[in-house]
Amino acid sequence: MSEELNRKRKFCELVAQGLNPYRAAIEAGYSDKYAKTDSHKLLEKYEKEIEMLKPVVQKTLEKE
Repeated sequence: MSEELNRKRKFCELVAQGLNPYRAAIEAGYSDKYAKTDSHKLLEKYEKEIEMLKPVVQKTLEKE
C-alpha cells in the first residue's frame, strides 16, 4: 500500500473519530505547512469516505 493511501486512510479515520482536520492531517503524516493551508481540502475531498467510516468508528469505540 502506498504512503499516500496510508495517509488518506489515517486522515479519514481520525476525522471520523472527531479530530479536527488540521490535527488529523498532522497525525496522518502530512506536513504542518500543508495541514495549515490545505486540510480543509482533504476534508472536502474525502468527505464520502469519512461519512462511511463514522458508524464503523462509533461501533469500535463502543466496544472499547
